[in-house]
Amino acid sequence: MIYFFYKYFLLASSYKPLRLQTLQTMSYYNHLIVPTLQTETEAQTQTQDASDNNVWRFRGSDTAAKASSVMMRVNVYKLFDLCSLENKKNLLPLGHGDPVVYLCFRTSIHVGNAVVDVIRSGKGNSYGPAAGILPARQAVADYVNRDLTNKVTSSDVYMTVGCNQGTEVVIHSLARPNANILLPRPSYAHFEARSIFSGLEFRKYDLLPEKEWEIDLQGIEAMSDENTVAMVIINPNNPCGNVYSHDHLKKVAETARKLGIMVIADEVYRETIYGDNPFVPMGKFSLIAPVITLGSISKGWIVPGWRIGWIALNDPRGLLKSTGVAQSIQHNIDINPDVTTVFQFALPEILEKTTKETFAEKNLILKQNVELVCDRLKDIPCVVCTKKPESCTYLLAKLELSLMEDIEDDMDFCMKLAKEENLTWIRITIGVEAQMLEDALERLNGFCKQRAKTPGLIASKVVDTEPAAALDCGRRLLLDEEQLALIHHHVSHLYALSHHSHLLVSALQTEEEAERQTQYESDNNVWRFKGSDTAAKASSVTMRVIVYKLFDLCTPDIKKPLLPLAHGDPSVYPCYRTSIHVENAVSDVLRSGKGNSYGPAAGFLPARQAVADFVNRDLTNKVTPNDVYMTVGCNQGIEVLMQALAAPNANIFLPRPSYPHYEARCVYSGLEVRKYDLLPENEWEIDLQGIEAMADENTVAMVIINPNNPCGNVYSYDHLKKVAEMARKLGIMVITDEVYSQTIFGDNPFVPMGEFGSIAPVITLGGISKGWIVPGWRIGWIALNDPKGIFKSTGVAQSIQQNLDITPDANTLVQNALPQILEKSNKEMFAKKNSILKQNVDLVCDKLMDIPCVVCTKKPESCTYLLTKLELQLMEDIEDDMDFCMKLAAEENLVLLPGVALGLKNWARITIGVEGRMLEDALERLKGFCQRHLKKTEASLQSLKLSENGEI
Repeated sequence: MIYFFYKYFLLASSYKPLRLQTLQTMSYYNHLIVPTLQTETEAQTQTQDASDNNVWRFRGSDTAAKASSVMMRVNVYKLFDLCSLENKKNLLPLGHGDPVVYLCFRTSIHVGNAVVDVIRSGKGNSYGPAAGILPARQAVADYVNRDLTNKVTSSDVYMTVGCNQGTEVVIHSLARPNANILLPRPSYAHFEARSIFSGLEFRKYDLLPEKEWEIDLQGIEAMSDENTVAMVIINPNNPCGNVYSHDHLKKVAETARKLGIMVIADEVYRETIYGDNPFVPMGKFSLIAPVITLGSISKGWIVPGWRIGWIALNDPRGLLKSTGVAQSIQHNIDINPDVTTVFQFALPEILEKTTKETFAEKNLILKQNVELVCDRLKDIPCVVCTKKPESCTYLLAKLELSLMEDIEDDMDFCMKLAKEENLTWIRITIGVEAQMLEDALERLNGFCKQRAKTPGLIASKVVDTEPAAALDCGRRLLLDEEQLALIHHHVSHLYALSHHSHLLVSALQTEEEAERQTQYESDNNVWRFKGSDTAAKASSVTMRVIVYKLFDLCTPDIKKPLLPLAHGDPSVYPCYRTSIHVENAVSDVLRSGKGNSYGPAAGFLPARQAVADFVNRDLTNKVTPNDVYMTVGCNQGIEVLMQALAAPNANIFLPRPSYPHYEARCVYSGLEVRKYDLLPENEWEIDLQGIEAMADENTVAMVIINPNNPCGNVYSYDHLKKVAEMARKLGIMVITDEVYSQTIFGDNPFVPMGEFGSIAPVITLGGISKGWIVPGWRIGWIALNDPKGIFKSTGVAQSIQQNLDITPDANTLVQNALPQILEKSNKEMFAKKNSILKQNVDLVCDKLMDIPCVVCTKKPESCTYLLTKLELQLMEDIEDDMDFCMKLAAEENLVLLPGVALGLKNWARITIGVEGRMLEDALERLKGFCQRHLKKTEASLQSLKLSENGEI
């Protein structure tokens, strides 16, 4: 007894245009897979490189390889490769789970309008807090509370990049040594992939087809031990299509309580029900056992490409806090890519206006399609529908392979079906147009009759009740979700900051929580789960944690408004509003509906081509779309690269000072960090001699940031060439962060590091966040500048792809708009922003001449910051830069970023990406603070005088 399922991330829009799109679709997917074998040309160039006697020390990590191998998309790509243009039949992708691409499944008009309104307002352009903006979290709490007795609060909700990131965060939060988790069989593959990646042992319990796919609770009890921490349930169930009853879910909770484990409930299909059984949220039983709910608007609202989901803690007794699970979730959220704020700002309106009628048309079509498929399957030999689904967008079919000739297993069946019929499935998707289903079922009928051992055989339709152990399908694929599609995001600065305290999960319980916990412990129940501390250290080096501490010191008792000069997000100020053509491009895609569906792991081909064309403007050695990977902002690019290089004993060079996310991701992945200095006396150039002295046989890469954050310098052509030559000498790659390449207001021109890719291989990180002033849209890219093919021959390119396979995807909305955005972008587009920044730099440098103890050593010529040196020896009762910034926040409601957050003690970073009036106010407060804390001695006065004359 074999069940089989496949999912495809479609590029087409409806059945008729799919006629092909076959060429476009199949050739498109070829670009997503990085070949493990070299082409003849690549081999030749690599041999030529080897003849230079150069040894490259880096290799791609295989950490993600096994996790990637269980993902649906990897197997789906293999099936697409078997489809052929020579076959005169249209490609029918009946394995995918994305109804969005069909016109009959368009989302509600109020959903699209809510997002367009946010785009037009500009509110969705800026960064948001790690756990999500408060209105979005409150809206989710209100929505899930409609069906709950034990209500959740906004503090129990964390916004995620789709349900996939929710899965990642929760699994990683539980991944302690020796711990194990129980996953359903069949299931959604991402739970297994993330368990493999995090080192969390998983054990599979069966869903029982003979009992309406109920959970085998006896089996769960038998396989559980003292290291079991949680069980995952999917309700409504994907891929089985059943909806669990109130009584069955209560038994699940009682079993979890008996075993001392939590329940993780994936409820993403809760609004996709067309049978008679009503949906019951698992959170109803959270007084029996704690529940973590995963949800999103992907399925119910038919917008999976927007990639907005949530984690909700159903935990009235406070167990998840007292065991550190909630804190671990927050730590993992801190170091992961953020959710696009444009959708977060639209979410309250979307959810508030949502009623059961919102989903009625979609669910009616799905019900009709189920009836159609079940009726047709009666006449198709060897394929049996054991239970008519009542939810989700799939129908699970059983293959009677014993009745077929020349078919070994489910994979063999699907491969031959793809090759002969241009038909990919099976777990059959019903989320398509009926005409497409009719065509697909006719092809399936012909294929099965051809291979039936007895001509004209009609397979028995009796449900097989043998143990579900055979349900592993030999392929544990089960549904890989995808794709993050987002747009803009703007946190009204003061708004985000005033609500930052809601993001932190308190490590302490309230009196009421403690009382409930005491009552619970009086039941003599032992809970086996505890939060993992894997992300704690990584989270501690992020800027967010330090900035939140400083915000907590600000107070309304001081009759001064809060001035947040630690962050780097100009988009919250009207004078930095992005270009109208940028907003129009996204709004046009949204209205067309093209940005609602899933996309491939590496990104849409048009977006990757647009990025290649854009970066090639300044390159001699051109990159191709195959060299480009779309990411959830530049931060995900950093995450993917650090994981791809994290081989045992490997080390990497990071600059000091630097952007802290590099260190956070190295700490998390176990990649050793060695820091090289940037030299303020040499215009913040890289200390190349220091790097050579520190390098050893385990050094794999060095990171440079150009234009530099936080120093504000732009490296010269000659200096970058020396960097490449040194990298080649050491046998390491160069990772270059060029996200500020369009934010330059000094005299030095920007030179891309990729220009030297023929000397040493270069990986470039970029994005539209800074130059286009839309950091909340979360669109970035990785580009391989590697004309000699070294990244492929060393497995680095493959490791990048494997890591992308198991992480959230970049939102398809902005990806679809990216070609228009980049094509219309030129130097003049950035002129206004850069002019304002230059004026602000001049203002700050001028004012600092009159402020004691704070010195600008070099006027920046790029980025949105100014780095200042603190002369603390001239000050009273100030110990270091952190103490300086804490007292400044407490006394003046002025927040600067202490240099320790960037790896540079006793410096402070001031953002210049604000309005001029705000800078004037901030500098007056800074002056008053410094004068109050200045040592009143003759020596300090003399030093102050020298400082004013520019001699310090």
